[in-house]
Amino acid sequence: MRCGTNSIKRILDGCVVQESFSGQGSAPLRGTSVSAFDGNSGKWKQTWVDNQGAYLDFVGKFKDGQMILQREAIGKNGAKSMQRMVWKNIAA
Repeated sequence: MRCGTNSIKRILDGCVVQESFSGQGSAPLRGTSVSAFDGNSGKWKQTWVDNQGAYLDFVGKFKDGQMILQREAIGKNGAKSMQRMVWKNIAA
């Protein structure tokens, strides 16, 4: 099981959501993401980077009370897969 601390806050005049994750253990995962609403496309966009060299770019929408962000990933063997994050029960 991986445990850690996640801090989420609004930055840049409340227009961007910033997440900072710090894991625990012998090789802790540390990463950050920024999420913003793109008015031109009508979608949310999130970029994640971490200390293990990951760069992830998600796109999605808030609909029916949940936020769904997804991206197409390409594995080391060239196989494609869909990665998806879903947030529910979102409250102020």
